[in-house]
Amino acid sequence: MVACIIAAMTTMDFLNVAMRWLHITSMTLLVGGLWFLWQGFEDSESASERAAARYRPVFLLAAFLVIVSGTYNLLHKTGLTPTYHAVIGIKFLLVLHVLAAGYFATRPGNARRRRQAAGAAITGIIILALSAVLRRLSM
Repeated sequence: MVACIIAAMTTMDFLNVAMRWLHITSMTLLVGGLWFLWQGFEDSESASERAAARYRPVFLLAAFLVIVSGTYNLLHKTGLTPTYHAVIGIKFLLVLHVLAAGYFATRPGNARRRRQAAGAAITGIIILALSAVLRRLSM
């Protein structure tokens, strides 16, 4: 079954699907990890510090992949309306917030980690909702 689907796809189709999957997976890693840093360590500062240290390389890789795959996905869209451009502009600004707050939340010795991770995680959820709106606007 999978072989039949892959055989029917052109190289460009495969790249488009792979980039879309990469984008969604990377954003899920970002939001899920930040949510965990926010909710997972209310009482233990040392556990939060260790978790942030282990999550930081994952965060940085996922952030890079979100930027690369998001740029690719946007550049391969056609027939976009002014409404789409307005919503994608808001989404870009929110993504910058997630990346900045997540970067600071994963730094060692950060006393404001929970608050920064909370803001980034909540903003990430809003971005996911905007993604659904954008999907509808691009049909």
